[in-house]
Amino acid sequence: MPFSTLTTAAGPILGTQLFINREDSPDQVRGWLRQIAAARLKVVRLFVYWDMVNPAPDVWQWDAFDAAFDEAAALGLGIVPTPFAQCPPGWMRLTTNNQSVGDLEDPALWSAARDYLRRCVERWRDHPALDSWIVWNEASMNVPRTPATLGLFRAWLARRYGHDIARYNRQYYRQFTAFEQIDFEPTSQLSPIPSRTEAADWLDYTIDHLTEKIRVLTADIRALDPRHPVHVNPHLILEARSYGCAQSIWSEARVVDFLGCSIHPVWHCTRFPLARRDRAVAMINDLIRSATPAPDAYYWVSELQGGPALFSGFEANTPTPADLHAWLWESVAAGAKAVVFWCFNQRTSGGEGGEWNLLDQRGRPSRRLHAATRVAEQIALHAPLLAAARPPRTLVKILHSEASWRLASLEGSGSDVTNPRNTEAAADATAGAYELLTALGHEVGFIDEYALAAGGPRLDETRVLVLPGCTALAAETVASLAAFTARGGFVIADGLAGWKDPAAWVNAHAEPLAALFGADLADIEAHPGTLPLTFAAAALPAPFDGWLVRASFDPRPGATVLARWDDDTAAIVRSPHALRIGTNFFQRHFAFPTDAARDWLATQLGDLAPEPFTLLAPPPGLRLRRLAHTEGDLAVIINSGPATTARIRIRTTGEIRTLPIPATDAAVLLA
Repeated sequence: MPFSTLTTAAGPILGTQLFINREDSPDQVRGWLRQIAAARLKVVRLFVYWDMVNPAPDVWQWDAFDAAFDEAAALGLGIVPTPFAQCPPGWMRLTTNNQSVGDLEDPALWSAARDYLRRCVERWRDHPALDSWIVWNEASMNVPRTPATLGLFRAWLARRYGHDIARYNRQYYRQFTAFEQIDFEPTSQLSPIPSRTEAADWLDYTIDHLTEKIRVLTADIRALDPRHPVHVNPHLILEARSYGCAQSIWSEARVVDFLGCSIHPVWHCTRFPLARRDRAVAMINDLIRSATPAPDAYYWVSELQGGPALFSGFEANTPTPADLHAWLWESVAAGAKAVVFWCFNQRTSGGEGGEWNLLDQRGRPSRRLHAATRVAEQIALHAPLLAAARPPRTLVKILHSEASWRLASLEGSGSDVTNPRNTEAAADATAGAYELLTALGHEVGFIDEYALAAGGPRLDETRVLVLPGCTALAAETVASLAAFTARGGFVIADGLAGWKDPAAWVNAHAEPLAALFGADLADIEAHPGTLPLTFAAAALPAPFDGWLVRASFDPRPGATVLARWDDDTAAIVRSPHALRIGTNFFQRHFAFPTDAARDWLATQLGDLAPEPFTLLAPPPGLRLRRLAHTEGDLAVIINSGPATTARIRIRTTGEIRTLPIPATDAAVLLA
């Protein structure tokens, strides 16, 4: 199945959401399509609200959407419709707005939703402008605790515990003689020490519940239209609060053809300071590229903030032309095949009314739209090279431990980045590891527990696997890590790696972890401030302090102690195949980044994962990304600052290439 005739032939493309308001006429829609084409944007996403095309019982109005399809075909643009089958129309009086999810366990509503989806697919499946489908926008839901859901939850628990109620009872406080007796956890007089297992199981269930709904709707589209791919665009990707709304990028990836994503820095990147927002955009791209199920890691940025957010984000901000340049090129250089702006024109009502638009308040191209057009022209200059580009080999990967992210969200307190006990601690540690590794010039991939267990080509190329803040590891994951090191891989872990299992039980696999790291966990202490470390290389200043966690180790034969605590116990231990850091190293770097910590990690990585290109002494604003190419390696050098010169060393030959790069521009080098 070709994922897009537009992107397959011409390399990466830019596009935009066209928001059709209730009062917009077909002629207005056609005019916007012409403006989009004039701006050199090639793909148009449409929200097809059930409420808009079915405003009353047995009344269907498709005119504005049909006009968009027909005008797009005439202009050579692609259309990506997003039906909202999960959101019933207002006349049903079941939800509060056109993006509210209904009770999909109601058989009548679920049948009507699937019928609505059928009407959309049958209407446009043969239209020449159709590019692909997005099955569910920013798929998330708050799963209600209803009798219907309880029945599904009981069946899910029975499968999870192998239909063995005794096995279930060993994990839970409340005891039952059959799965059919299980009810929801009481909400009155909750203990100050709540059940972590019950909470973790519920989060896992809600993810599977939502994924199953996506799977059914995706199957419905495929049955009616086997020619056009189906994707989904998760959001909140850098934060564990995504699990509270039942989202998992890895689970959703298993039921669609490819992944997209939403990247709205005022919503999704606010844990990163403004000066590091481009790193957040890059990290989301690399996560989605790692998770997408499509061949050659095909993925899209299905929504990218393009306009002002005054009152509809976690902060008020407007992307500058320089921001858009950096975000677009970060996405293209990570391998995105399409980047779609949210939004071209204004929504005229709702929480985002009058905001987010690439057009100005009078409907003219804004400076933001001009910046997008300029990047489209820059990309077009490099189209032959970029069209043949493929994802890079990622010799370094980060374990995206969803179990650890969920556990931190349950055990943490508050969301302050500088508080090491916050609910996003594991997510922050992952971000810190990503920033450190990319600052050292590595292309970084991600892998989840399931893919780690499965192995395969994406793991075969990996030489270093990093475990940032991975407090919760299953026994199967520890066994997979041991198998990885047995094949010659190297593991780096910090903090309380593997201290608990995904159900929050302690020390379920202490011996396999000790064998993996070459050290037994001797003791754990918690401290509110920084913790001084003494490093074996005494001539060097201490590159970093400990933070919150003071884990001490008993090294095993063959392990080397690299640093000690003030009582002379081992704090950092290195074995031939693993490095164990007994404090929150990666999370602390995210909150308080230092060059010294980066340089120390570089000494530990050494030549474990050599990269084909090195950017020499880059000035601020200059960044190098790598892609694979049929004829070699492709370097994409992004300049977000003033005009400068990039000096690049090619590892295989030792040659140094010099490239002048204008201000807010990019260069592409094949070697």
